[in-house]
Amino acid sequence: MTARTWVVVTLLACGGPKPTADETDEDADADADADADSDADADADSDSDTDEHSGEPTETGDSGLASSTCSDGDGDGVSDDAEQVVLNTDPTRFDGGCLPWTRTIVDDFVPFFGDDLVLGDVDGDGDLDVLATEEYATLYWYENQGGGVFTNEIRLWDHQVWVPYYNYWTTVQGAGLAVADLTGDGVPDLVVSALDIWVLRGLGGGAFAPPLEVAQPTYDGPLTAADLDGDGDVDLVGWNGFHELAWFENVGGANLIPHRIHVGTYWIEVSPADLDGDGDLDLAYMEQGRSTAAGWLENSGGAMTWTVHDLGGFAYSVAVTTGDLDGDGVPDIVLNGSSQPGQAPSMRTWRNLGGGSFAAPVDRPGPAMTRVGDLDHDGDDDLVLLDATGLSWIPLESGAPQGQLTVGSWGQVLHLGDLDGDGWTDVVTEPGVTWYRNPMGDDTDADGLRDDAERCVAGTDPLVADSDGDGWTDGAELCAVHDPSDAADHP
Repeated sequence: MTARTWVVVTLLACGGPKPTADETDEDADADADADADSDADADADSDSDTDEHSGEPTETGDSGLASSTCSDGDGDGVSDDAEQVVLNTDPTRFDGGCLPWTRTIVDDFVPFFGDDLVLGDVDGDGDLDVLATEEYATLYWYENQGGGVFTNEIRLWDHQVWVPYYNYWTTVQGAGLAVADLTGDGVPDLVVSALDIWVLRGLGGGAFAPPLEVAQPTYDGPLTAADLDGDGDVDLVGWNGFHELAWFENVGGANLIPHRIHVGTYWIEVSPADLDGDGDLDLAYMEQGRSTAAGWLENSGGAMTWTVHDLGGFAYSVAVTTGDLDGDGVPDIVLNGSSQPGQAPSMRTWRNLGGGSFAAPVDRPGPAMTRVGDLDHDGDDDLVLLDATGLSWIPLESGAPQGQLTVGSWGQVLHLGDLDGDGWTDVVTEPGVTWYRNPMGDDTDADGLRDDAERCVAGTDPLVADSDGDGWTDGAELCAVHDPSDAADHP
């Protein structure tokens, strides 16, 4: 159960290789000449507009910054002007993403059908912890001690039930899980669906009250927490063994009243989003077990009236999610599934046209599961894809996979969150509890240019702040639309 970390080699070639030993020697000579010239210029011109310590342009003077806003429309870490003028690359295409993501196995237990895994700060220390149900409704907590370093599993609960026919006690197979503040006291609670719905009220600091049964009967599928009736507290959406989807109205203090939304044929999973733009949360949904297996449920106000909009889907659906895939400000729907179990999966997307109207579906072969999040930190949604070959991701600007995070991985768990607290979204998946660290926010040499941008776009050395030795950091040169690899070209 000990955490293990290693680097996974990326399958996507990088934009600029490290210099060879000969090239390094030549650069050193050039740097020495450039330094001598720079010193002479500095002596001759006492009105130099650069900081003598960092080489950064000062706030005044003709630094070259006035001609560039350093705007980065494609989010790859290099300004649009520098891409066009200096690098001759496309400023509308994301060229980053070639650095490998480090993989950490927090726990390598073998998952069983019906397990769930969620992220949440359950001890209130400001970082995301991992909660998981393993095998038969055993609830585990993996405490994040900071920087994505986790403790071994902390067993919080084993749910035992009496089986009259066999005359013995047993644990429950299959359990949904959610982290939400149901009591409204500012402390996250743990919610488990295992035959019934149970709440472990958070007491703060990672302590929990004994499990309290809050809803019946036979709710043992996925759980989703969201404020469906708009009253300011968190409600729940869950599926039961009778093929019903219900929302559980939180009337205060984790007291839940179930309301039936939809009757299907088997497993129902949902993704909450305002799909019709009327200000309340609707539910994109998918079912397993029938040919028309996806659509959205329209919340007509107060969550008491729901209208089914069947969009059509796969006979065997696996996952559904929502996100703004085309950058128009409204959420689209993404479905993963196949024509039957065992066949190659596909991803189907419906573009939201606004007002509850959707364009015809578009299919893409391959992904068995998809999640939406901002991986490149540019303010728009990207896609994370999980299939039989591994994990990959697609930035909104690109439209094509940017990098392979791992090879030969498959599972039913895929979550996004900042586990190491660096402000960049990481990826959590199987086997067991495994997470991949997003390296795109790193700036090892502190030159104002991210490692990913240096290696994949600019071709400079991410370990050297001033690659050409001209007294200007690489980031400052590119922002001022100058070549950071040419000592003679600087502001």
